[in-house]
Amino acid sequence: MPPQTIFSREKILNATVELIQKKGLGAVSARSIAAEIGSSTAPIYSYFPRMEELHRDVTVMLAKKLTVYMEKEYTSIRFLNMGIGMTIFARENPNYYEALFMTSNRLRDVFREIDDMGDATLINYDNPIFQNP
Repeated sequence: MPPQTIFSREKILNATVELIQKKGLGAVSARSIAAEIGSSTAPIYSYFPRMEELHRDVTVMLAKKLTVYMEKEYTSIRFLNMGIGMTIFARENPNYYEALFMTSNRLRDVFREIDDMGDATLINYDNPIFQNP
């Protein structure tokens, strides 16, 4: 009998990110992730009993990818670099951008993640755009 394949939390998260890149956030389900890694849905639900937990962790991964673009030095102005980086990220990774900014209320959470990574607060969280509808 061949050894049983073990599916790690990281493998599930990476497969979800790849699935988003290929097909968009709308294609993400426990079944589609399971198909991506070649398993049943059991490993997904064992690590992520609720899909919201998976989405949260994937959002953090995508925010870190976005941060790489926003931290590059395109100009001598840090805030402008952030805007340029975000624009390039959106152009090169449209499905990631959509997953982060065009669905639910992830915008506020993504910017909090980005803000926490920097050395100074750049975001005003009292702005209505960051409030729950």
